[in-house]
Amino acid sequence: MFKVRSKAMNVVMLIMFRFKWLHRLLVKTFKIGILDQVSLEADHYFNKLLMQVVQERQKCELHGKDKPSDFLQYLVSAKVAGETQVEERPATPVVFKRLKLQRTLSERELIGQSMLIIFAGFETTATTLQFCLYLLAKHQDIQQCNTLHSE
Repeated sequence: MFKVRSKAMNVVMLIMFRFKWLHRLLVKTFKIGILDQVSLEADHYFNKLLMQVVQERQKCELHGKDKPSDFLQYLVSAKVAGETQVEERPATPVVFKRLKLQRTLSERELIGQSMLIIFAGFETTATTLQFCLYLLAKHQDIQQCNTLHSE
């Protein structure tokens, strides 16, 4: 029963990814929440929050203030550094003029990468904690050790 439902849901999700208008119609117009993988409110909240943080960090980067050393700051630093660099590619037999390419992340790409990191870390942490609690429940004799109990 669950395999059939899972396969049916996979087919439905595949169709909705292929036809974005169908997803909008079913989720927004008919309010079918089961087909919405991400809450729009949560998506809006994270986008707004990350935009504020990225803008603050870009200001710190441009003014030379103290910066945190985390992955988001590395992405922001790469974006700011890439905005000043332009790569020129020479003409090829197919392309007769020189191309000037910006070597930077767009604001949208930076926010997308940040959200990906947040959600990937969230799922990894949740899975690890779930497995630890499972092992503690399975091996209750370990729970009674003084060191584990006191921690």
